Amino acid sequence: MSVYSYIEEDLGTLCRSCLNQKYRIKLTPKNCEYDDYPRLCYRCEEVKNIVCGIRPGKRLLLRLKN
Repeated sequence: MSVYSYIEEDLGTLCRSCLNQKYRIKLTPKNCEYDDYPRLCYRCEEVKNIVCGIRPGKRLLLRLKN
């Protein structure tokens, strides 16, 4: 199973830094798609930009990671 399939469950609820910490990945701001407005991150409980998607090019790299 790819790493992306695990991350899909948390898209729309976590900020980029929390996704990086939880899954031990290195997403950069240009690899992420964000919601229109900042919201509350459920993990760090701060108002931040929430990741709603990952750009297709980065998804391929997440599939190859074991």
